[in-house]
Amino acid sequence: MSGKETRTSAGRRRGPMGHGGHGMPGEKAKDFRGTMKKLAVYLGAYKVPLLFVVIFAIGSTIFNIVGPKILGNSTGISSFWVLFSILLFGGLFGFAGMVLGVPVFAMIYSVISRMVSYGLRSRGLPQETEDYMGRTGPLSK
Repeated sequence: MSGKETRTSAGRRRGPMGHGGHGMPGEKAKDFRGTMKKLAVYLGAYKVPLLFVVIFAIGSTIFNIVGPKILGNSTGISSFWVLFSILLFGGLFGFAGMVLGVPVFAMIYSVISRMVSYGLRSRGLPQETEDYMGRTGPLSK
């Protein structure tokens, strides 16, 4: 054991700065209001850059919500499947997968949809989703 470390009464080691293990409480703030005032004075010189950061953060949040909806409307698939395809193909193929994932998934979705419609039509079954909804579900008539 080095000269900087000490042992607690339970026999656990404490570091050179006197910090305990992960479960021990940290030091409490002594003057929160004063610290916040000092921080506001310090950040006063950065008003314009902070304003740009806030504006871009709000814009980014809005576009992350609205973007998949717009892309889903233009490709014919729901926004859930747009996000799913971006995450799946992006995880598998990186940036190129994120760019090409939605069009490829839209083609796969179209092929599967046509196969299901053909199978239902060949058996003489209805092809509309509403015909298969239960009467007790939230989307029932």
